[in-house]
Amino acid sequence: MLQSVSLIIYCTAPVLVLSFVVFLVRLLYHSFVLNIVLSLVAVAFTLRGANFYFRSLVGEDKKYLVLYPILLFYVFLATYISMA
Repeated sequence: MLQSVSLIIYCTAPVLVLSFVVFLVRLLYHSFVLNIVLSLVAVAFTLRGANFYFRSLVGEDKKYLVLYPILLFYVFLATYISMA
């Protein structure tokens, strides 16, 4: 149970940092492309962390099946934050 909570915090941290960085980018540069690039970096970091966690829980053949809903969720969050 504790590992799952740790994973949620670890995977949400890049998205939280992304929201702060997007706020600063909007104040200084007003660059939508930079926001999207930062979103992709945050999602990649999140998927990397989830991949390390789920590698020990599921087999290699079901790794992408487990990571797909995580990808959809964090892509939605990162896109929403970069467009807001």
